[in-house]
Amino acid sequence: LGIDYFTTEYDRLMRVFEESVNPSTSKSLNDKWGELLEHMRGSFDESVEAISKVKDADWKDIWEQTKRNWSTPGGSDALSKAYRDLHRKTRKALDDAAKARAIAVKSMEKALKLNGHKPGGSFDKRFYKSVLSTDYAAIREFATRREAMAYLRKHGEIYQQAKNYIEATARALKDKGNMNDPWWSPNAQSIAERAGLNPRTNPEVVDIIDKMVSIKAMNASDWKFVERHRGSDSFESMLNMADVIKAQSDDLFTQNPGQKIKGYMAEEYDGIFEYVLENEKWVKRIKTDKGFEQGAVPMELESDIIGDIISPMNAALKYKGVDPEKWGKMSQKQRDELLWEIAEDYDLGFILDGSRIAFLRRVAGEAQRVEMGTVQEATRILGLTYENGVRKILTR
Repeated sequence: LGIDYFTTEYDRLMRVFEESVNPSTSKSLNDKWGELLEHMRGSFDESVEAISKVKDADWKDIWEQTKRNWSTPGGSDALSKAYRDLHRKTRKALDDAAKARAIAVKSMEKALKLNGHKPGGSFDKRFYKSVLSTDYAAIREFATRREAMAYLRKHGEIYQQAKNYIEATARALKDKGNMNDPWWSPNAQSIAERAGLNPRTNPEVVDIIDKMVSIKAMNASDWKFVERHRGSDSFESMLNMADVIKAQSDDLFTQNPGQKIKGYMAEEYDGIFEYVLENEKWVKRIKTDKGFEQGAVPMELESDIIGDIISPMNAALKYKGVDPEKWGKMSQKQRDELLWEIAEDYDLGFILDGSRIAFLRRVAGEAQRVEMGTVQEATRILGLTYENGVRKILTR
């Protein structure tokens, strides 16, 4: 039908949308918004269903039906009330999560001060590097490096069988850029499955491997920090919060434990923006190199961007010239071997669900995150991660 036709109709429907949520209309904004949301959901489902059933259809008829779906008033007072109630509950959950974070941070800061440390100071930053970035909470039963290494030797057979996965995952705890290693795995369960250790019949190997990853992530300097401060109010308070966050994570990933990221902590960024005067207006710009974005740093990998995921079939086509038809005829073993080759050639990591390869991706390294202004203060990161967990649980 031509782009002009769709552009004209799109603009008209957007005007209908804007008028529907205009506070000056006879109904209140909340009432109208509730009706509109319900109507949009039903209309969109109908439109998608109609289009999905048609291949060589008269698209003008489809478009006319879509217009009717989106233009006819819908909803009811009951639905409007339901949406208002949902909105209120969601806002309350967000407020409660923010309050929970404030209480948690205040408690940790108080403990810091009791031991002569200050929030954002050297102890706070060192705790982030030596404890949070190694997921020491998983091995807090070990007070010394000697105890941890004895545990590693005790389970040496398991370690040798999963060594490559354990070490790659341990390196990624300290520097997320190491997630671009095809040996990296999101968690111990994934490692056990990929290493052929059968965690379904031997569930105890998951906890053993989880501890091994943290042990291998810690260096002598990290152990020195732990041995010096373990038992102090500041150390134990912050470590207890890390334990709470691990429990949150277990709760959130009950149905899909294979997707949980070992040692996950939220990221917060400071100082990456600046304000510049353009055409007599102040505009917020990112201070670092062009293309950097908070949370995902674009990198020259042809057109791929850090944080983006690349489907296996698209990766095969892009990097190896394997067209979809040929891809469809390949065995799973052939596909896995090809994807592994691509991952090694282009420094891409896998997103895994259990032992299966789902997607390929590239992740920003630690140096890039520092340049972006990543916060490396344990109190702030623990507080943010805790807030996110509370919010997800409350709004679930």
